[in-house]
Amino acid sequence: MDGCDDNAKLPVLDPMAQSDPSPAPEMPAAQVPSFQEHDMSGFLRGVMTPNVPSFPAQAWMEIDSIGPRGLLDFTSEGVDFNDADFGFLDQLCSDPFSSEQQLQPILPQIPETSCSKGSRKHVALGAEAFKRSTLGIWQPAHQDRTDTELENLSALSAEAGSPDTRINLGRRCLRETLNMSARDEFLAMILRTCKPERVSFVVKTFPLPELLDDLIECFFSNHRQQTDGYIHIPTFNPNQQQPELLGGIVASGATMTDVRSLHKLGFAMQEAVRTTVPGRCEEANSRTRELWLLQTFMCELEIGMWSGIKRKMEIAESHTQILHTMLRRAGRFRRLKRLTPESLLQDTGDVLHRKWLEWVEQESLKRLVFHAFIFDAQVSMTMLTNPIISYSELAIPLPESRDLWMAEDAEQWKTLYLNRPRSQDRQLSLLDFLQKPTELPEYYDVHFCSLIILYGIWGMVWQHLQLASTLKRSGQINAFTAFRHQELLQTLHNFRINIYGCQYSPCPETSLVLELLHMYLHMDIGEMQLFAGKEDLEDARRVLPSLQQWVDSPDSRQAVWHAGQALRAAKAFPPKQLCRFYAIAVYHAGLTLWVYGVISQSKGVRDKASSPNTAVHAVPLDGPESPTTQRFITLGKGIPSIGFRYGADPTKGLVPFSDEEAVMSVVVETLKNNFPASLDTDEIPPLVQNLIQLLRDLGKAAGGIGT
Repeated sequence: MDGCDDNAKLPVLDPMAQSDPSPAPEMPAAQVPSFQEHDMSGFLRGVMTPNVPSFPAQAWMEIDSIGPRGLLDFTSEGVDFNDADFGFLDQLCSDPFSSEQQLQPILPQIPETSCSKGSRKHVALGAEAFKRSTLGIWQPAHQDRTDTELENLSALSAEAGSPDTRINLGRRCLRETLNMSARDEFLAMILRTCKPERVSFVVKTFPLPELLDDLIECFFSNHRQQTDGYIHIPTFNPNQQQPELLGGIVASGATMTDVRSLHKLGFAMQEAVRTTVPGRCEEANSRTRELWLLQTFMCELEIGMWSGIKRKMEIAESHTQILHTMLRRAGRFRRLKRLTPESLLQDTGDVLHRKWLEWVEQESLKRLVFHAFIFDAQVSMTMLTNPIISYSELAIPLPESRDLWMAEDAEQWKTLYLNRPRSQDRQLSLLDFLQKPTELPEYYDVHFCSLIILYGIWGMVWQHLQLASTLKRSGQINAFTAFRHQELLQTLHNFRINIYGCQYSPCPETSLVLELLHMYLHMDIGEMQLFAGKEDLEDARRVLPSLQQWVDSPDSRQAVWHAGQALRAAKAFPPKQLCRFYAIAVYHAGLTLWVYGVISQSKGVRDKASSPNTAVHAVPLDGPESPTTQRFITLGKGIPSIGFRYGADPTKGLVPFSDEEAVMSVVVETLKNNFPASLDTDEIPPLVQNLIQLLRDLGKAAGGIGT
């Protein structure tokens, strides 16, 4: 745009500055998309200044026919193929899980508010963006059907399955490679879902065993790193599995690569598996109790729920009830009546191998139950809906140690089993730890159990938040809700003491969820999404008084403190692991910082960044706890800020919350830096892409309020 300053300066605070600090260095400017595409500032202006006329959503269509990208929805290009998509054949020799690449430098998006004065109409795009998002209502179109998605099964070229187009994964996870017979059974399952006229195209272009085997390895490379893994890698033989389970694993592996074409193939395979599983259950209802079918169901639900495609997410959300009902009615949540026989010193040969396989079967079912419980809680936190599985019904014993789970063979398992500390009770459950918090014994999988306990606490937090919200609207908040609030905070405090006091450092997922639960107890994420435009202008105005009161309270400062700590935990995630629900957790933390910054400015609590002594009072909320942070939380003293790095320079600076766009740029880079790209064409997962776009939109919207 004419007159735009492409090198706008980013306000920076240096906590080490003296009373007369030198000018802060400039952040490098980044090229940003036209603000016209995603301008939500008009919506915010309509909320904060009700007398200013707002434009209807139809006016947005007159200005830009493309429209905003829906929150959590797939990228604006959709899942259609173009010629450029076939460039993935040149990329398959790269390692999609490599952690050696250099992380991308932070390049915050620069406000364009000086350019937008008098040159653009401000329209209410916030509400429109949320209507198009998967957090809103999906409006099915005529072309939204299974047949349309299955067309991508034949989209890859014939060369895509050749041995020359391999994915270099380095270390293999499985002993066996996929053979042609297993591949053909998988293909036969796929063909049963296709229209007759499409069969020949699918057969000609369906990947050969080599590429399918690479995608299986992609899945298990990720599964090995997963804290709550539920498929036993050492005993998994791809040539002895049901084609539906194989299809779910291949589809999941395809979506975990950084190749867009493979993403589309994976989503098409997931659709085929999704439509096949019910038929297998109808053929023999006893299959609903079989481990392979439950694992298949779990795998395809996760692909759909975290796909970033509205249709798939709604279907997955609605089908979670089926899986959880299967597990519940099969008695999988109850305390085990029969434990597998313990390994004895004299056990050898077939006897030992049989005991190992029995233990693996029981432990796999147990871990699947807890993985489903965690998945259910994550869906609840994402969609703000009631959990389907109650923490109070999980009497099943907690998972045993990860060393035992990952033992390569029966002999190694026996050695570890006999050398582990002897426990008086092998049936400690989630309920036991919720009733009496204590340090987790080392004969359990400490990291997995920590997540189980935290997601169990979410069930209690959700119940409290629902009751408090209902009483708040009726003006009946009483001592009971306040007491319950303190009880939950004490529960989280006890958990923090126990988990940080044990010999195992908490995993990043545990740290992130712990901060997230603290954050939820000090704010209303539902109101914040309404304020940002999830519904319409009137809903945003309705929640504004409540959020204004919140900003004035210590609760708001507690919330932004924990949001900052959540971002700190997110930065510790291994490469390419900050995805699915954990990317949404980062979005929730970023939204909390954004709402606090926007409303603080509207109430005149704006940080005076131009003051000579401003930098001295900076409070980094994504750093370690200190007397400075405690003064801010308790007394509101200091300028809340968040840290960033100057590109490749390790020097860390601070951005005040008053610059919402810069703050959101830091949140965006937290997500982007977890996906280091070895090639320019490497793709970030679609869900993460859309969260990044929404966060940028929110930053720009806040920057345009006063224009």
